[in-house]
Amino acid sequence: MVSLEVIAILLSGISISASLFYYANVLANANKTREKELISQRLSTITPEFYSNTSKLFKGEWSTQLEWIDHLKEHPEDSQVSSFIMVHFNSLGVLLKNQILSHNLVFSVYAPHYIIWIWEKLCPIIRGNRELINYSELMMGFEFLYNEAKQEYPEIVTRDVYLRNLSDLQNR
Repeated sequence: MVSLEVIAILLSGISISASLFYYANVLANANKTREKELISQRLSTITPEFYSNTSKLFKGEWSTQLEWIDHLKEHPEDSQVSSFIMVHFNSLGVLLKNQILSHNLVFSVYAPHYIIWIWEKLCPIIRGNRELINYSELMMGFEFLYNEAKQEYPEIVTRDVYLRNLSDLQNR
């Protein structure tokens, strides 16, 4: 016959197990909620102006830090635009690197080719600024985001290849 002591121990064990299961579910739901809030905050900064400014930067004719500086002489407003875009993607990369956002969520919301092409266009500016201020960690979140996109989507062509393919298609 089972004693009351054994029944009490079993009930305690079941209660503890149920409590742990409940707590794990609460934490998992809290993490999903936090992810949703963070991605919503990031997305709220993406406006039509953000896209038009990014498109404008894509069309820029620079490929080095010095060419960028010359470009700014005629288009000083592009400095603020590029800074905003770099900070946006840097913070997204930091959230991804620290596993606050999941890869699946980030690359479902942000097109990987877009991340890759923006980095490739702004990379000379970022690397040049790293040297100018002697801070090798500048925009490392953005670079991490780029590297993750390249690793997960190696088939995506560079912006230059895309533009060349587009030109070929238009000339047919």
